[in-house]
Amino acid sequence: MIVGTYNVVITSRREPDKLYVFNLLSAATVSLSTSALENWLKGDFSQLNEREFEFLKDKLFIVENRKQERNLAMFRLQEQKNTNVVNLTIYTTYNCNFACFYCYEAAGKVLNQGSMSLDTVSSVCAWLEHYMDGRVFKHLNLTFYGG
Repeated sequence: MIVGTYNVVITSRREPDKLYVFNLLSAATVSLSTSALENWLKGDFSQLNEREFEFLKDKLFIVENRKQERNLAMFRLQEQKNTNVVNLTIYTTYNCNFACFYCYEAAGKVLNQGSMSLDTVSSVCAWLEHYMDGRVFKHLNLTFYGG
């Protein structure tokens, strides 16, 4: 077993020793300590119990091999192309002022991490135009997130 390539590590400002790992293929998230992540990235899964190991395997955080993972990624991409609904979420800014008590990012503090640049806006529009070119969709669900 090896660590999957579609994992994104997210740090917590409130708890610097706690990390969140999001898997892009399964849309699952796990919370790990820094030391657990270091072991995990080395391929050392010995500290995991059977239930934890099976969860990570089931949610594609760890995979049998790269070929299997790549095939699944291509299948998911093809699956998205065959649908008549497009769901797109655009993160316009991280300057959040909601101060939600449950926020793992800053525990209610205002974040000042910048906004989407005009170049990025242009790139997103160009990508969406290219993605939709030649396809027929019944629905476009566009969500703007942030701020």
